Amino acid sequence: RSLADLRAVPAEQVQWPDEWMSDASKAPYFSGYFADPGVLPLPAEELWRRGEINPEEIMVSFTSKDGTAAFYATAPTLGLVAPDTNSSTPEGYASKMQVAWGRYAERVMRQYPLAAYPTAPAAFIQADADAYVICPSRRLVRHAVRAGRRTWVSEFAHFQPSMRPPRGCSGYAPDVCAGFGCDNGVELDVVPGRHSVETRLWASHGSEYHYIFGTEHGPDGLGPPNNVTYCSFSRPEEELSHTMM
Repeated sequence: RSLADLRAVPAEQVQWPDEWMSDASKAPYFSGYFADPGVLPLPAEELWRRGEINPEEIMVSFTSKDGTAAFYATAPTLGLVAPDTNSSTPEGYASKMQVAWGRYAERVMRQYPLAAYPTAPAAFIQADADAYVICPSRRLVRHAVRAGRRTWVSEFAHFQPSMRPPRGCSGYAPDVCAGFGCDNGVELDVVPGRHSVETRLWASHGSEYHYIFGTEHGPDGLGPPNNVTYCSFSRPEEELSHTMM
């Protein structure tokens, strides 16, 4: 079968159903992480390692804090969003890392010592991002380069708080929602909703997309569709968005 054959198949027949994509109790850590032999005969990385790569030119991009642990409520929290508690402590960090990494926790914490980061969520999510998104992406880039493909790599590391709380605010009280909308990490309680030392070079998973598409007002990525976020660009951000588009 060719790529053209696959494109001719209705999307409903090849995509994961919403109940499996969105329900973590049925598909922990997102069904898309698991190989589907009906689509690929071998894991994608193995095919790329062999040089079996369809595109001739490849762009690979990730964010500085591209881990998804906070989306699954496994990361430490700052306690800024009710009813979360503040687990950004040495004890909270060690506990969350133990659950996430098991017998490898001590080894991972030596690589990501809490003292090197402004908060426990920052250290935890960096480890998660490197393990599951950033380093695998870089490995694919190396496979592509060895296969002779033209390749570009970028990292998005810009934090933008929302100057106005999203309309609807995902069910939270308006006074709790400061900064929500432009970076999911605020609503997930892993980063403050204002510029600070904790937000320097912080970009949560998915935070680059409204720059790619130039979207300053739109649906809240974590909330219901009727939630509207306000992420107006500054002049430098307009230039950044134009460059990314």
